[in-house]
Amino acid sequence: MDYWDIIMLHHDSTVFNHGIKKEYYGITTLHYVDTVHIYYITVVHYDIAIDFYDITTLQFDITMDYYDITFLYYDIAILRYDITMEDDEIKMLH
Repeated sequence: MDYWDIIMLHHDSTVFNHGIKKEYYGITTLHYVDTVHIYYITVVHYDIAIDFYDITTLQFDITMDYYDITFLYYDIAILRYDITMEDDEIKMLH
């Protein structure tokens, strides 16, 4: 099966003028499967201020012009960030 992946890890830390800190970590993956011509875009968003995970998946079949968007909200353990050690850890298996 022919496929490729693009993975991005991003971190945003913003302090607003009223002293509230907005900080989150995110993983964005783009997965393309050549045999079925389907793109999968998955965004994992973690808001450290409220300890909340948000997973959004977009599936796009280029042969049918078809979009499928799924929103899932639950606690996951695929992104581990140790604040005391300032260490990011991402594991990906195929």
